Amino acid sequence: MSIIQSFREELTLTRALKDLRSCSPVSFCIERFFCVAQFLSLANLLFGTRCGSHRRIAADPKRVRELTMARGRKVEVYVFIWACLLAALWWKSWDEPRVPNWVSYVAAYRVVELLQFFLNFMFFDHLRIEEEHRQASVPRTVLLTLWNFVELVACFGFLYASSPELVLDSRNNPIAFASEALYFSAIAQLTIGFGDLHPVGVFRVLVPAQGVIGLLLTIVAVARLVALLPAVTPVFGEPRRPGREPDLESSRSGQPTRP
Repeated sequence: MSIIQSFREELTLTRALKDLRSCSPVSFCIERFFCVAQFLSLANLLFGTRCGSHRRIAADPKRVRELTMARGRKVEVYVFIWACLLAALWWKSWDEPRVPNWVSYVAAYRVVELLQFFLNFMFFDHLRIEEEHRQASVPRTVLLTLWNFVELVACFGFLYASSPELVLDSRNNPIAFASEALYFSAIAQLTIGFGDLHPVGVFRVLVPAQGVIGLLLTIVAVARLVALLPAVTPVFGEPRRPGREPDLESSRSGQPTRP
């Protein structure tokens, strides 16, 4: 499938999107923006979007396992390449006083790519998918999300290391090594903040933005972890029976619900 054809399919309005347009034009415009933003991702250009994958599975449901596994392997290879690239750049830059600008541009691109993915994944993909919403594996999603969390720490570390004069220690001296920028990125994303380092200038905006993005990834990881928990039957009290809905009329009148 060509990129242009894929782009046209993504712009197609589902029934849910038409309803969203009618009831909330502002939300619809935001959704359209992030729909287009999907194509800033090299992974989506190479392998297609998640919604496109669902459409291909709906067109050939007998190949659901094959198509899901094929795209899953490609995505994991893509993530592995990024991991190797970031690790190599940090190996080279660890004791450097500043990283080159091109490194910060690469890191910024990866941040944008991850941000658009998780916003689409959390808020908009279910509006674009008319078929059954599938994912390859819940544990895999959790592990990839946790790894993306680490990637964000590394990428923002490069951004801070590109302008070390904007990260000061307790004596208001700039950080001396890129490794200190990585440490600052970690405590900023984990919202720890020991007070030994603090941002100035434009980084006073970038640091809260990193905290918000890190929070979004944490929400996704926790939500998927909850999905992994086994069902629990309470010892005390009557558990709700599967398929049994509360009788609203009885609850309003104060009468006990019929078994």
